[in-house]
Amino acid sequence: MRVLITGMKGTVAPVLAEACRATGHEVVAWDRSRFPSEDPDAARAGMDDFRADAFCHLATGPAEWAGTLAGLAAERGMPFLFTSSVSVFSGLQQGPHAIEATPHPDDDYGRYKLDAEKRVLAANPDARIARIGWQIGEDLQGNQMLAHLAAQQQAQGRVDASRNWFQACSFLQDTAQGLLQLLELDEAGLYHLDSNPGLSFDRIAQALAARFCLPWTVAVREEPHLDNRLVDARLSMPSLRERLSLES
Repeated sequence: MRVLITGMKGTVAPVLAEACRATGHEVVAWDRSRFPSEDPDAARAGMDDFRADAFCHLATGPAEWAGTLAGLAAERGMPFLFTSSVSVFSGLQQGPHAIEATPHPDDDYGRYKLDAEKRVLAANPDARIARIGWQIGEDLQGNQMLAHLAAQQQAQGRVDASRNWFQACSFLQDTAQGLLQLLELDEAGLYHLDSNPGLSFDRIAQALAARFCLPWTVAVREEPHLDNRLVDARLSMPSLRERLSLES
């Protein structure tokens, strides 16, 4: 299968591309310099040019662009996958959040993602939408949890982590495998991808420091009090407890 992926300069898309190639799929990257996100005609031209069998939209860009791409994929009978975010739920909404929970975003990013979700489904009812949490990489680079915590340690000499925050998060490789499963599923719809079975942020930070042999000082805090985990029994994600070798 020839898979077209947007967002290849981002965090998740390159890892998804690796997972696709590892299972024998061909990967092509959307070129925004040739087919900019602001131009609907360019979107159609890009779809014609790349001649893909499936589409994974992971790039940031106008919500209208996501809807346009979803509609074009529907015209061509292509599987279409869009990645959204746990940020569609506000900090006042206590999880774990099931698929049936109604999002009430309280920031611009969450509102943007929810708008894009609605546009994708309106244009393509057969689309797959995956909400994901904070991603965990294997190094100290990029826009992911390990790099963020390392930068915090360097800047202030400690990592602040609440014992009362249970956040949606997964290792990047596990998210990529989950997205690939969704792409290959026959059943479309909304999905939640999360590996956290109930670990607090302080335990996650301490376990990451131990796993990667990082000399962090984890300062345990009481705030925030928040559970924004995502739950979905239809798709099994590897447990963060096992990935971090933590006992119950």
